[in-house]
Amino acid sequence: MARRIVWSKRSQEDRKRIFSYWNKRNESKDYSRKLNKLLNEAAEFVAENPNTGKVTKRRGIRVKFVSHLH
Repeated sequence: MARRIVWSKRSQEDRKRIFSYWNKRNESKDYSRKLNKLLNEAAEFVAENPNTGKVTKRRGIRVKFVSHLH
């Protein structure tokens, strides 16, 4: 059973700033859409595989690194 992913307020704000940066830099939303898709896919993967990702010092918190490079 998949778990629910909770995005912190900071992560939500960071995500908006990242998309805004790329939208302005590229004068297009295409790359932001690609990043958004990658982030959503990573979140779904973590929800289905909760023991993946890097363990942090905070109990119950893990970090998942996402890259557009394959």
